[in-house]
Amino acid sequence: TWAWMLGRCETIPESQWITTAQAGIKARDRFMSVARMLERNYPEEDGGPHIYRGAGHEAFEWSNGSRLSVASPKGESFRGDGANVYIDEPQEFDATRSNDLRQGIMPLLDTLDGGQVVLSGTAGRTRGGWFLSALEAGRKGAPGFALSEHAARDLDDPDDESVWLAVHPG
Repeated sequence: TWAWMLGRCETIPESQWITTAQAGIKARDRFMSVARMLERNYPEEDGGPHIYRGAGHEAFEWSNGSRLSVASPKGESFRGDGANVYIDEPQEFDATRSNDLRQGIMPLLDTLDGGQVVLSGTAGRTRGGWFLSALEAGRKGAPGFALSEHAARDLDDPDDESVWLAVHPG
């Protein structure tokens, strides 16, 4: 997902992305990992993005006007912007926090042509909230939802290595 977002920012001028994760520190850790990789393989002097690392101001900015920034997983962190959003591990949010985040994020799409929210996660302890409702909508083929699911079926043997090879994207 990160490679896809970086590619969109690189190739589509004025792309705006905000990313978060199950905790602000996790979102920042993922950002820093990508920043180190970009510095080694695609530094700014070779056309890569400018990297901001200030606490609370982590972002990549491209010369084409694209920007990818990190936000804390709270609704108020998103209000007032216009951007696509990627949330990693949203299944960790309880229903109240999940709803707060959704209410803060969805208005960001109002000013974008073809705006997207991408949720990616694994099975979690919480069986509700935005992640589960989006997963169920995607499984039903609801309009506005797309789903890429890598999961064993209910009757698959979780100890069978052929099941692992068939369903795990790695």
